[in-house]
Amino acid sequence: MNFIESLLSNFQHLLSHPLRTVLTLLGVTIGVASVLMMVGIGEGTRQKVIEDMEKLGGTGVIKIKFLEPKVSDDAANPSEKDILTREDLKAFKRASNFIEIVAPVISVYGEFYFERNRSRGQYMGITPNYSQIRDWPVEEGRFIIDSDVERCNMVCVLGSEVRAEIFKGVHPIGKRMRIGSEEYIVVGVMSERDFEAVRWMNHVILIPLSTIEKRLLTRDYLSSIFVKVHATDLVPTVKRQIKRVLDGLKLHPEMFKIYSQEDVIRSVNKTTMLLHLSFGISAAIVLIVGGIGIMNLMLVSVTERTKEIGIRKAVGAKDLDILLQFLQEAVIMSMVGGLIGIILGLQGAEFFSSFIARYLHDDIRSIVSIKAIGLAAIFAFLVGVFFGLYPAIRAARLEPSKALNYE
Repeated sequence: MNFIESLLSNFQHLLSHPLRTVLTLLGVTIGVASVLMMVGIGEGTRQKVIEDMEKLGGTGVIKIKFLEPKVSDDAANPSEKDILTREDLKAFKRASNFIEIVAPVISVYGEFYFERNRSRGQYMGITPNYSQIRDWPVEEGRFIIDSDVERCNMVCVLGSEVRAEIFKGVHPIGKRMRIGSEEYIVVGVMSERDFEAVRWMNHVILIPLSTIEKRLLTRDYLSSIFVKVHATDLVPTVKRQIKRVLDGLKLHPEMFKIYSQEDVIRSVNKTTMLLHLSFGISAAIVLIVGGIGIMNLMLVSVTERTKEIGIRKAVGAKDLDILLQFLQEAVIMSMVGGLIGIILGLQGAEFFSSFIARYLHDDIRSIVSIKAIGLAAIFAFLVGVFFGLYPAIRAARLEPSKALNYE
């Protein structure tokens, strides 16, 4: 019996017991499908986070955040040893030649009004380079400019949600709105941030940094400082330089947190790896259970076909021929289950990614590489070989005389 005849014979035998064969394939199918779904959703989510970080200025952005609670109008001022001021920015620029942009920020929560419409949220004192470092363009009007900061101009730029909530269809450019107890002229509206991680930015009002210092808060210490580095691989070096600057300014290190968007990506990669590991272990258990099912079916098949084995050996079949025939049958079952699992895994990854995207109102897609599909197929093949080997050896070792007399 040649390879083709053996293959057709094995398929015919499997199809003669369809229900038994399908139930045996389920373990391998579920194991492979679950692995591919996990890989597709995990990799898609990871790529989405990286894309979102790029939309926020790329992985070369470092943030120095003041760890005190957000400061409101009636909050007590912290100790001068625990604050960052605009004067400290000069020390950062002197400390490193790798810094491209420095953008200070003061964040405050309070109320703002237009006519009878009122809301509460965050307004931020910023400088003109904030738009560049956050890669956040203006949709209408203009952004804060240098002369606004120099003259403490009473102007503001709105996030898209503030415009929709406060102005309710009224064109805001040139209109006056009240922030706290002061009136500001709206000079621009920012483009909408349409990805989940930073949708909060749509509900902020941007004000010249000097204006928020002198008119709203009468203080000059910063909530955070954004630093953009020339290249991503320089981020660790610049973070160390920033730490030395803070130490040199005699500021308490525990009052600040220094982190980069690269740290977020590293954290996501670590989480994704742990999820892959945990799901991989679960899938391996399912594949082992599926392999045991294949072994059980093959042992039953050897018993049912004992007389057939005896006849084949009597007409000249060698032990190796018998072994390869039964091993081939086990591999066929495992590979068919793996193929079905690959198809279901790809479709399942697409379905669940779309479901998650709709739930989060975000653009998340599944990403399954050819390498992952290849590994799934290899594992399915190995399961067939490993769990089919013992029944095949048992069939090959049957004595022809005993096999012919078996009832």
